[in-house]
Amino acid sequence: MEENREREREEREVYQAYARRSPEDVHAVLRAAGADYLVLEDSIMDGPGENDPDLVPASHPRFCEAVKTDAPAYGALFTPAFRNKTFHVYRLKKKRKRNAARTQ
Repeated sequence: MEENREREREEREVYQAYARRSPEDVHAVLRAAGADYLVLEDSIMDGPGENDPDLVPASHPRFCEAVKTDAPAYGALFTPAFRNKTFHVYRLKKKRKRNAARTQ
């Protein structure tokens, strides 16, 4: 039972890729879930959108639509890997680690 609840919670988090979330938020959620790729399906992108109770409202555009524009904020974290008439697949870029000890 508890295992199912955890899986449902994780699915709701990953589903936020269809919500109005920042690219940083979506990237963090997917990385936390252990994902290297994001697969977006057009039929879901055209679905309920902001009216879906599982999607968190925010001031950002819908991630699933905005990532297709390859705007700098999205291109910095997601690389298009594949596309056909049904799916858009993006590879998650690894966040660059900041060098804590800078040489002078």
